[in-house]
Amino acid sequence: MHHVLGSILIGAIFGSATKDKLRPVLRKAVRGGLIVQREAQRFGRNIRAGADELVAEARADIAGENIEQRAPAGRARPSRKNLK
Repeated sequence: MHHVLGSILIGAIFGSATKDKLRPVLRKAVRGGLIVQREAQRFGRNIRAGADELVAEARADIAGENIEQRAPAGRARPSRKNLK
């Protein structure tokens, strides 16, 4: 039991002595984490914008292919009923 009390006493003394030294270190760590988070969000937004652009291009390609596959104006495409 006396080991526990001694540890608590030493921890309290050591903690108060290093409190002023640890605070700037912890503050820099938190600041660094916030910067990393901000940059990761920016990176994610750029990736999302690129993906959205690719999807828009793919949809435009598909729409263009659908237009090319249609029959020319004035000519009706044969229906499946007429092929029997």
